[in-house]
Formats: sequence, structure tokens, C-alpha cells
Amino acid sequence: MHRNDVGLWTFESPRDLRGVAHAFAPADAWGGFDARRREDRARLRDGIAPTARLVETHQTHSAHVALVTADTTSASLADERHGGIDALVTATPGVLLHAIAADCPLVFFADRDANAVALAHSGWRGTVGDVVGATIARLVDELGARRERLVAGIAPAAGGCCYEIGPEVVARFRALPIDATAALRPSARADHALLDLEHVLVRLLEREGIGRDRVEVAGQCTICGGERFHSHRRAQGRAGRMSGVITGAWS
Repeated sequence: MHRNDVGLWTFESPRDLRGVAHAFAPADAWGGFDARRREDRARLRDGIAPTARLVETHQTHSAHVALVTADTTSASLADERHGGIDALVTATPGVLLHAIAADCPLVFFADRDANAVALAHSGWRGTVGDVVGATIARLVDELGARRERLVAGIAPAAGGCCYEIGPEVVARFRALPIDATAALRPSARADHALLDLEHVLVRLLEREGIGRDRVEVAGQCTICGGERFHSHRRAQGRAGRMSGVITGAWS
């Protein structure tokens, strides 16, 4: 990822993701960013797409995906009947998709030819629940995206150096329809493991037809990365939140 002069990060490598307005706002953007503050979310919108309408996820670590249209609002997505919304897809101009994180990966998607974009919050629960596959399915089935055109980026998240999981979660990852062996390393505690969640996501994207050459991984650990990042684990549940935003404003 590339850090610009106002402290926001953007993806540079995947073909065509550079043509869509998007950003990841770390904790130290603008001298201190927290997505829980309304004024920080507004500043982020104004810096990326000032005329866009910001639509937020209602995250519960689910694999539920919402199609955002001209009528969709953040309030409508928070309706408890949805059971949580952890990913958004749209091809509607003038909409800025927004999700938050403080260790969990945010995954960005774009297909220039279909004018379609998406943003998914994919912590370990969402990953084993296949929020990535569900997001891609909505892009393809409802917005005309094609797997061979989609590009993706994975924002900074808890890394395989620090992200320890217990035996029940280890079992869930071993049951995935990919070989997760390389993503799991022994930790200091018996029956626990260090999880490289980015590695798992790359393999799941490949399984969905998004080749490694069309995926950029930030490769920055939010747990040991210091004050640049909010980290739920490092702060023992008292962390702020970082933001990811993307809109179909093609250049």
C-alpha cells in the first residue's frame, strides 16, 4: 500500500484498483483517527468523495452481504432483521462504502468494466463463514462483475506473527476448503496457533478465481505495528477503529 501526504493508505499494485477512489485510514491519519467519531468519518468522506453519500456496514462478524442502491441507508442496514451486515457491494454512483476494523482484515474489491465495487470486513468468523465468497457472488450475480476481472486488496490486519487462536478456531480453519497448513504456526501455548489470516484470504480469493497477481496484501500487522494502528487485542478491547472506504468514482 502507498501512504499519501494526508496519512491515508491506498492500494497500488492490482490492475485497475488504482482507478477507483478508495482509502484505508489508520489510527495516526490526520494526527489521530477513530472511525467511532462522526467528525472523523465525515472528514474521511470529504477527503475521498465529498459529494458521495456514505453508507456503513453494521458489523457483527457475519458473512451477510448487502447490495447498496440509491435508496440504501446506514440506518436501513442496521435493521436487526438483517442479523448484521459485514460486506457491501454497489454499482451505484455517488455512494461511498464504509467499514471499520481494529485487527480484522478489510477486503476491497473492484471491477472497472462493471463499475462495481465492494468492501468486506473479514475477521476469523467472517472468513470461516465465507464472507469473501458471498461478496464475490453478489458482485458477479447481481452487478455483472466477472471473476477474471476482479481485483482485490487486503488492508493492514492482525498478522501471523501475533494473532493467536485457540484449538476450536484452529479446527475451523483446518476444515476450510483450502489447505490452511501454511497459515497456522505453533504458538507458545499448547493446542494454540498463530494464524496468518491474510494468507487464508489470499487462498480463498484464488479459489474464487481472483489470481494472486490481482490481489495486493498490505502485510502490516496491527498488533505489533504500534500507534499507527488501532488494535483490539493490543488494547485489550479498548481500541478505536480504523476505516476503509471505496466508491465507484473511476478515473
